[in-house]
Amino acid sequence: MSQPRLAASLRDEISRVQSVMDDLVKEQAAVQRCFEEHKALLSPIRRLPAELLSTIFMPCLPEDWSCNALEAPMLLSQICGHWRAIAIANPAL
Repeated sequence: MSQPRLAASLRDEISRVQSVMDDLVKEQAAVQRCFEEHKALLSPIRRLPAELLSTIFMPCLPEDWSCNALEAPMLLSQICGHWRAIAIANPAL
Protein backbone atom coordinates (compact mmCIF):
# COMPACT_ATOMS: atom_id res chain seq x y z
CA MET A 1 0.00 0.00 0.00
CA SER A 2 1.36 3.38 -0.96
CA GLN A 3 2.10 6.04 1.60
CA PRO A 4 -0.72 8.43 0.45
CA ARG A 5 -3.21 5.55 0.52
CA LEU A 6 -2.07 4.49 3.98
CA ALA A 7 -2.34 8.06 5.25
CA ALA A 8 -5.85 8.41 3.79
CA SER A 9 -6.85 5.07 5.28
CA LEU A 10 -5.59 6.14 8.70
CA ARG A 11 -7.41 9.48 8.43
CA ASP A 12 -10.63 7.63 7.58
CA GLU A 13 -10.15 5.27 10.52
CA ILE A 14 -9.44 8.18 12.89
CA SER A 15 -12.55 9.93 11.63
CA ARG A 16 -14.67 6.79 12.19
CA VAL A 17 -13.28 6.25 15.69
CA GLN A 18 -13.79 9.93 16.54
CA SER A 19 -17.42 9.64 15.42
CA VAL A 20 -17.88 6.58 17.66
CA MET A 21 -16.28 8.47 20.55
CA ASP A 22 -18.57 11.45 20.02
CA ASP A 23 -21.61 9.14 20.07
CA LEU A 24 -20.39 7.48 23.27
CA VAL A 25 -19.82 10.83 24.97
CA LYS A 26 -23.38 11.89 24.07
CA GLU A 27 -24.74 8.58 25.37
CA GLN A 28 -22.77 8.96 28.61
CA ALA A 29 -24.19 12.46 29.09
CA ALA A 30 -27.73 11.15 28.53
CA VAL A 31 -27.21 8.37 31.08
CA GLN A 32 -25.79 10.86 33.59
CA ARG A 33 -28.80 13.19 33.08
CA CYS A 34 -31.18 10.26 33.59
CA PHE A 35 -29.33 9.27 36.76
CA GLU A 36 -29.48 12.82 38.14
CA GLU A 37 -33.20 13.06 37.35
CA HIS A 38 -33.93 9.83 39.22
CA LYS A 39 -31.40 10.11 42.05
CA ALA A 40 -34.13 11.03 44.54
CA LEU A 41 -35.66 7.59 44.06
CA LEU A 42 -32.58 6.10 45.72
CA SER A 43 -32.89 8.30 48.81
CA PRO A 44 -32.74 6.32 52.08
CA ILE A 45 -35.87 8.04 53.40
CA ARG A 46 -37.89 6.33 50.67
CA ARG A 47 -37.05 2.98 52.25
CA LEU A 48 -38.49 3.87 55.68
CA PRO A 49 -41.75 2.14 56.56
CA ALA A 50 -44.87 4.32 56.55
CA GLU A 51 -45.39 3.68 60.29
CA LEU A 52 -41.95 5.08 61.10
CA LEU A 53 -42.46 8.14 58.91
CA SER A 54 -45.82 8.74 60.59
CA THR A 55 -44.12 8.60 63.99
CA ILE A 56 -41.45 11.03 62.77
CA PHE A 57 -44.15 13.41 61.49
CA MET A 58 -45.91 13.67 64.86
CA PRO A 59 -43.39 15.99 66.58
CA CYS A 60 -43.66 18.31 63.57
CA LEU A 61 -47.19 19.31 64.53
CA PRO A 62 -47.42 22.86 65.88
CA GLU A 63 -48.94 23.27 69.34
CA ASP A 64 -51.55 25.76 68.17
CA TRP A 65 -52.57 24.07 64.94
CA SER A 66 -54.26 26.17 62.36
CA CYS A 67 -54.92 25.40 58.71
CA ASN A 68 -51.62 26.83 57.50
CA ALA A 69 -50.14 25.31 54.36
CA LEU A 70 -46.63 26.24 55.55
CA GLU A 71 -46.81 24.05 58.68
CA ALA A 72 -47.33 20.39 59.44
CA PRO A 73 -49.48 18.49 58.66
CA MET A 74 -50.38 20.48 55.53
CA LEU A 75 -46.74 21.02 54.60
CA LEU A 76 -45.94 17.31 54.99
CA SER A 77 -48.75 16.42 52.61
CA GLN A 78 -47.22 18.66 49.93
CA ILE A 79 -43.81 16.96 49.80
CA CYS A 80 -44.82 13.97 47.69
CA GLY A 81 -47.67 11.56 47.15
CA HIS A 82 -46.18 8.98 49.52
CA TRP A 83 -45.95 11.49 52.37
CA ARG A 84 -49.46 12.76 51.57
CA ALA A 85 -50.86 9.24 51.87
CA ILE A 86 -49.08 8.76 55.21
CA ALA A 87 -50.34 12.08 56.59
CA ILE A 88 -53.91 11.39 55.48
CA ALA A 89 -53.85 7.84 56.88
CA ASN A 90 -52.85 9.07 60.34
CA PRO A 91 -55.91 10.54 62.11
CA ALA A 92 -53.67 12.47 64.51
CA LEU A 93 -52.13 14.32 61.60
